[in-house]
Amino acid sequence: MKNLRLKKDLIFFGRNYYFLIINFFILVGIIYKIYNFEYTIVQGKVIERIGDNMPIKENIFNSGIPLDKKKIIAVKGKLKPTGNEPRIKIKNINSTLYETNSNDQGYFRMRLRKGIYTFFIVFEDEGYLNKFDKSGDFKSLNINKDKEKIYLIYDRNLLN
Repeated sequence: MKNLRLKKDLIFFGRNYYFLIINFFILVGIIYKIYNFEYTIVQGKVIERIGDNMPIKENIFNSGIPLDKKKIIAVKGKLKPTGNEPRIKIKNINSTLYETNSNDQGYFRMRLRKGIYTFFIVFEDEGYLNKFDKSGDFKSLNINKDKEKIYLIYDRNLLN
């Protein structure tokens, strides 16, 4: 009698155990689909260009000096500059900011949701980007595939 009850209990708990495992994997699959496909990995390099670089005879990205340990921000959406300046005060940005730092070779990596972003190199309390689109906004990028590669160029002292 006791063995029969033990056998029924094992069958009952065994079925519940399999039920819990199956539900766990279904839940993991749902979470993976929801969160993983919305994000992409953005990789890039920050370089500084100094001196007279005109005309460009070599690959622009191999000719610069890597900026190490620099803060990089990605701002969700497009931004209008204040005046014709290639910089903007960080405190004046009302959109969502995502931050990372470049390594000692100037490379950085971010995990972002797919969408339009404007990338800046941060110097003290200002973001720097010397690229503009046709309408006069800071140049933004449409991040929509995995492992996007971008280059940020600091050229403030280009002719010095």
